[in-house]
Amino acid sequence: MKKGVLSILLLFLTVLFCGCQREEASPEQRFLTLLSCLNAEERTAVYSGQDGADKRREGLERIYRREDAFEVFSSVESYGIALSRRGDGYEIHMLLSRHPSDDETVKGVLRGRMELIQRTDVEGYLGEEYAERIASARIYTRGRYHFLLVTEDNLRAMKEIDGIF
Repeated sequence: MKKGVLSILLLFLTVLFCGCQREEASPEQRFLTLLSCLNAEERTAVYSGQDGADKRREGLERIYRREDAFEVFSSVESYGIALSRRGDGYEIHMLLSRHPSDDETVKGVLRGRMELIQRTDVEGYLGEEYAERIASARIYTRGRYHFLLVTEDNLRAMKEIDGIF
């Protein structure tokens, strides 16, 4: 009996946190919910639009390897970036374009990051698993939300995105 009640409570909490924050939550909160649903909070360092301006400029230029990254991000209303702390190549980028006319600019930023990580000789440097993850990187769009997914299960990540965003 106790196991049944506990199972129902656990199911309720999972649905609550992984699928029910669609309209009320900010983009950053939704991003953190996505990381939680993918069990990625512990393994990643997170950067978001809530960081201070100096930290944002430095972080964006370093991550995207573009000196104009901060200026290009004027097309971005909100963002969340999760980078692996383990050096295993796990990354999730969420960029919300300010306007539908900014979508191609925003996707271009993500394509640039994907090309940057795919150009690196990752197999010789970090091993085959990392190389496979990089090779399977995907850009996924849901409305004005654009994602770069470099995970071990991009399909699961896309399903979670569909439920959260």
